[in-house]
Amino acid sequence: KGATKRSQCACVEGFYTPSGKESGSECLPCPEGAKCTGNGEDVRIIPLPIPGYFKATDDAEVMGICSSEESCPGGDTAVCGEGFEGHMCAECADGYFMSGGL
Repeated sequence: KGATKRSQCACVEGFYTPSGKESGSECLPCPEGAKCTGNGEDVRIIPLPIPGYFKATDDAEVMGICSSEESCPGGDTAVCGEGFEGHMCAECADGYFMSGGL
């Protein structure tokens, strides 16, 4: 059974549909620092940060580099590693303090 409408078509792994676009729109290469998993159940694909990167814009199309993979474990677009919080996961969470290497 094939697609009967362009909106039924999805991006393959390594590509995504830009925010604000209908499914079936042109697929763009996944941004640097992100993983685009391909279609699965949902025809809308959004880039997810890989370890060491963080979603830098609300539209999830630009990733920023974090200070470490520990602070930005990747995956979910808004999750910092344990003990980290804030923009780019660069602040210590309550109960933690900055020491040496970061």
